[in-house]
Amino acid sequence: MDIVKNHPLQKHNTFGLEAHAKQFVRLNSTKSIIELIKSPVFQQSGQKLVIGDGSNILFTGDFEGLVMKIDIPGIHVVKEDKNTFLSKPAPESNGTIWWKAVLGQILVA
Repeated sequence: MDIVKNHPLQKHNTFGLEAHAKQFVRLNSTKSIIELIKSPVFQQSGQKLVIGDGSNILFTGDFEGLVMKIDIPGIHVVKEDKNTFLSKPAPESNGTIWWKAVLGQILVA
């Protein structure tokens, strides 16, 4: 898991406008998501944004927080608000794991 500073977001928003994320991480497994959420970077990053393909996002300026790009085939964010996000399971989970990130806490059902 590599946290990139000042990452360009042009490829991650609908109109390709120039913007940067203060911190950016590409998450390619459920293990990497859990690792990130338990890390000091996540705890101390302030604003957080979960994105997928970016087809419904328009950045009009830089994002002064942590952008988390979900890059797991078959995983989709189904609900997101200020404090939480909920996803559908990825194929690697065989449909048995649903996880929810709540300000740094992982709950597995």
